[in-house]
Amino acid sequence: MSRRGWVSAEDAAGDRWRLAVDDDGWVEQPQPIGDSADPRPQLLFLLGGFGVLVLLSLAAGRLDGVGGVSGLVLAVVGLCLLLFSAVRIARFRARGRQHPGRRVRGEQISAVVLTGPEHPGPAEPLVVSVLLHDGSTLTYRTPDATARRLFAPWGSVSGPPG
Repeated sequence: MSRRGWVSAEDAAGDRWRLAVDDDGWVEQPQPIGDSADPRPQLLFLLGGFGVLVLLSLAAGRLDGVGGVSGLVLAVVGLCLLLFSAVRIARFRARGRQHPGRRVRGEQISAVVLTGPEHPGPAEPLVVSVLLHDGSTLTYRTPDATARRLFAPWGSVSGPPG
């Protein structure tokens, strides 16, 4: 089993999921309201913090002992920023581990039909309809076109609904 990737989606009830897709199925991981499965905001915050840390280090080296500004003060501020970032990373990872997932195995799937525009978005999402052998249907909506590639092994792809 190898990981194909993941996509953030919403079901028919409006619940948000992070679908971690493997070669033999996927895991639904619930995402609380307001909590995005997308780690990009966290990464942008950390990259910005790293940039500030580098600038503080450069300033500490240039201003050490000049005009009463101590390089030690800037170094302490940089260390506090680093510790704050480490705590945020730990909280983000812990929050991701606390949500149990439900596994949908490939052998449970009868068909997967993908419908929607070529370039989906929040106004016109891609709809992933999964028919299981027990007769139940799972429906996900996502603005992320990555879902086409991730779910391709199980289904057919159709164009926008007519």
